Amino acid sequence: MTTLWQRSVWARQGKIVFLQIHKRIWLHFFACLLLSLGVSGIADSKTVLHRSNAGQAGTLDPHLSIGAFRGAVLTELFEGVVSSDGSGNLVPALAGSWTMSLDETVYTFHIKEDLTWSDGTPLNAHDFVYSFRRLMDPQTASRYATYYYPIVNGESVTRGVVPPEELGVAAPDDHTLVFSLSQPTPYILEILYHEAARPVPRHAIEKFGQDWVKPENMVTSGPYRLVEYIPNTYLKLARNDAYYEADQVSVDEVFFYPMNDNAAAVTRFRAGEYDEVFTIPRAHLTMMQKEMPEAVRIGPMPGLVYYAFNTKIAPFDDVRVRRALSMAVDRELIAERIVGSGETPAHNYLPQGLPGYVDQPVAPYLDIPKAKRVTEAIQLLQDAGFGPANPLSFEVSFDNRDEYRRVAVALQAMWRPLGVFPELLNKEFQVHYADMQSRNFQMAQTSILAPYLDVSSILIYLESGAVGFNTTGFNNAEFDEAVKSANRTSDLEVRAKLIYRAEEILLERVPVIPLYNTVSKYLLNTKIRGWEHNVRVRHPARYMSFE
Repeated sequence: MTTLWQRSVWARQGKIVFLQIHKRIWLHFFACLLLSLGVSGIADSKTVLHRSNAGQAGTLDPHLSIGAFRGAVLTELFEGVVSSDGSGNLVPALAGSWTMSLDETVYTFHIKEDLTWSDGTPLNAHDFVYSFRRLMDPQTASRYATYYYPIVNGESVTRGVVPPEELGVAAPDDHTLVFSLSQPTPYILEILYHEAARPVPRHAIEKFGQDWVKPENMVTSGPYRLVEYIPNTYLKLARNDAYYEADQVSVDEVFFYPMNDNAAAVTRFRAGEYDEVFTIPRAHLTMMQKEMPEAVRIGPMPGLVYYAFNTKIAPFDDVRVRRALSMAVDRELIAERIVGSGETPAHNYLPQGLPGYVDQPVAPYLDIPKAKRVTEAIQLLQDAGFGPANPLSFEVSFDNRDEYRRVAVALQAMWRPLGVFPELLNKEFQVHYADMQSRNFQMAQTSILAPYLDVSSILIYLESGAVGFNTTGFNNAEFDEAVKSANRTSDLEVRAKLIYRAEEILLERVPVIPLYNTVSKYLLNTKIRGWEHNVRVRHPARYMSFE
């Protein structure tokens, strides 16, 4: 018989009532009570941060993970030679310092001493060499390899022309890491900040293979380690005590909850279940600004929502069709009334807020009154062979978030005067983006948030050779050359002119329909300190604390 551990006496109306409670039930009761109240237990004073995240994280392999949601998680788990502080500024990380050659083609990083992985295994410059060879190896098939083509033999390794051992990344000793570039690359530190440039643990990968990313096998270099992963439910991270600045990390545990239903995320925030919500639906924004104004954080970010054409198939292999549909879109109405949370109309492909590039070419339709645009769009479609006798029909795909559904319905209405009646396909988040990757679509809604702060991170999505990025199939030699030339010059004035020409070509050839420049719309627990809005839209938990 189970031992009874406590006897309590209650006096009520002169009667003594004895309650005997099983120890385990009693403890379980109090644990559940404290959890429901969001309060740490007496025996458990851990500081826990609960965050909603933009969808399912998928794989946590930094070389293979795809989607905006992966960046927030990988930022906590892995660190590279540089990182970003709470304000979004690049700061030294695993490298304490670095130098650059006079011709700007050799960067030497000095890796800190006594670094270890989360399991205590030494971490040094050789781990970076292994990681970059793995990243660029064609067998890895990482879409991010394209970012690192400026490294000597980068493209040749990825295409299988030369072995990974000939990649221009070397470690003369445990604490020296050298990158040799084929040309000056003004944004080199930005791409070394990206998650794909962070070292991965060779000893764990060789031991567990693809299973190295499972919680029981994963070892990390960042301020946190993965302790639990329940797909479609949550990711749980715990502070990495082997991290070189672990004593400066205040938050003990971080939970990420995949949320495609943003309205539900707001509800859970209001109930105190979440400390951070990454976006606020328009229908809830006004309410939250009135109800909890101090919790609402809105700011600019270098992001764009747009519609992509599959230019490899009819009818979108015809630029006249693409131009007609783009001309008929009222971007002001979409940004200000359909979305309406501070977004701005986008008439260019490159989003606002990227450093080093301010002047942009003007879309040719902007000088045409809106009513006349429709007339000219109808004529373009007629020239392409479409009209009442042969109406244009196609499918428009979008993911299942409410904002994108409303935009799709608005576009459908805008194209109706052209005699165009597209079929709207509302797809589950993961399915939608998988179909885009396999180019299984005709026209599809998508978005970009600059993965690093340089125009190259956005232009790559339309370069013909950018495998894994260019879902449109757009192929224009002049555009490719303008982008490549821009990326290999350190003359900022020349670079700006080349980027300007690249954008002009996009406005002429219309592989995409830019719709609106995005803003970040967060809900944040007002007791959190160290969370700062920044243009990177990265908020590392290591800089946060609760008052």
